[in-house]
Amino acid sequence: MRETDDTAAAYDADYYLWLQATRSKLARRDFASVDHMHLLAHLLAPRSGNHWRAEVASFRKQIRDELDDSPSLRAYLNDIYEACYTDARDIAAARSQQPLSAFPERPQRPLEQVLNPLSS
Repeated sequence: MRETDDTAAAYDADYYLWLQATRSKLARRDFASVDHMHLLAHLLAPRSGNHWRAEVASFRKQIRDELDDSPSLRAYLNDIYEACYTDARDIAAARSQQPLSAFPERPQRPLEQVLNPLSS
């Protein structure tokens, strides 16, 4: 099986793994092995609420894994939480094409609740 076939199969089996592999191939300029069909579909597809929920769940897990590996990062994360929220608010407004005022100015939940996958 060619690498592009493996990559295409990864799209259905593990979206996050596919995304990381595709990002890596693009960074290496290895365009021949990129799963072009799924990449174009990914770039052109409108984003549903379920897509964004899956993205948030993935990022939550990444953060929890990093905190498990390096517990001392928790204090740093607490320090930057509000600044990260402000950045995320700006990004969410731009991507959703909603006015910035549609999003609360300050986080609505404490960090621990945000990282809890049952909090959504």
